Amino acid sequence: MTRQTWIAGLVTAATVLAAGTASAFTSSNYMRVNPVSDSVFEVLPRGGARRSGDYWCAAAEYLLFTGVSNATQRIYVVRALGPGQTANRRSTVQFSITPPAGVDTTPGISLTVRRVGENMSAHLARSQCFFRDPIFIP
Repeated sequence: MTRQTWIAGLVTAATVLAAGTASAFTSSNYMRVNPVSDSVFEVLPRGGARRSGDYWCAAAEYLLFTGVSNATQRIYVVRALGPGQTANRRSTVQFSITPPAGVDTTPGISLTVRRVGENMSAHLARSQCFFRDPIFIP
């Protein structure tokens, strides 16, 4: 991702928020985020399959730009990688800031989106946005 595409993503995010449409969000890595309920949201890739870090990046940016999160907030996978609920996509993930009931929420050592209960801080999730960008922009 180049600096220009990252900035374009932020401009898009700001435009969406300024328009008052909290119903959908596009992250700086062009992944779509749709609310499922008051506490759950779904991350949808654009085009082909993405790496797990891209899902975490989009989840963190959604929470950051909607004002729901701070750096220490935990983000939880509440429905693992699978078919979409808010859109006809094969590879979506549902997240929440509320831990899912009845599952192990001990964080793993990988960035998987294939295990319900997997979680990380919003700060670590947001850091995945810069994984491929050689220029770090805070």
